[in-house]
Amino acid sequence: MIRRHPLSTAAAACLVALTAACSSSSDETTETTTESAAASSGEEIVIGTSGDFPPVSFLQDGSTEVVGFEDDLAAAVTDKLGRTYRFEQISFDGLLPALQSGRVDAILSGMYNTEKRRQQVDFIDYMYIPLSVLTTTENAPNTPGPEALCGKSVAYLTSSPVELEQLEKWSADCTAQGQPPLEPTGFPSVAQGVNAVASGRVYGQLEGDITTLYISRTEFGDKLAVAFNVEGEKSVVGMAVAKDSPIKGELQEAVEEYINSDAYCESADKWQLTPANPIRQC
Repeated sequence: MIRRHPLSTAAAACLVALTAACSSSSDETTETTTESAAASSGEEIVIGTSGDFPPVSFLQDGSTEVVGFEDDLAAAVTDKLGRTYRFEQISFDGLLPALQSGRVDAILSGMYNTEKRRQQVDFIDYMYIPLSVLTTTENAPNTPGPEALCGKSVAYLTSSPVELEQLEKWSADCTAQGQPPLEPTGFPSVAQGVNAVASGRVYGQLEGDITTLYISRTEFGDKLAVAFNVEGEKSVVGMAVAKDSPIKGELQEAVEEYINSDAYCESADKWQLTPANPIRQC
């Protein structure tokens, strides 16, 4: 039986929707490494998420329950292991500290598997999220590629080095061509960046293709649109686990079994992932 769990009481008190961001003292973590949550509870697996990456993981219609492609993955994996699971909502930049301190057992939050992060934690890969640029519907036709971003401010997630590196590369290309540099503008959450684009505070936002597509189709469908996809970029996303996690091996086996199942592709179809997102052909 698949057992779903809503956010913890503390997290539910600070819900994050696409139109708002949340931060509180509950996001703070200590530097001391502690026993993992799963090891101490025996059965429940606590999963950290920022809960603001639709349709990968997000709160729908004011609900306190995380839904999305990653929730389907969590349900299938924990069901395979005969365990329960619970999402703990934490700001994106607090997720790795929470994992390292033992507050959560794993992270499912559209997190890119980067070389820098692999120095701190291990990853179990399950999807790809290529990058794309979101802007207003008015600006989208005039933004066919990165050259149109010279001299403009572009939002990115502060805890995502992949996005910042791409923006810095484009900015260098601008100056090399005698154009004004691009202005990377960091935000601690995707929601804050999206709101900045919608309000005109920044020109656009660099984010995963599936998230920008979802946002452009739903909450801000009449105001925002995808300007262009970043050709050749295909960032790997994985479940982050502590290097010394006692449940890493069983999680790896269960995730791989799920990826090879029909349920994986059914979930990708349900959440309208693009053909580039699944880690295997569906």
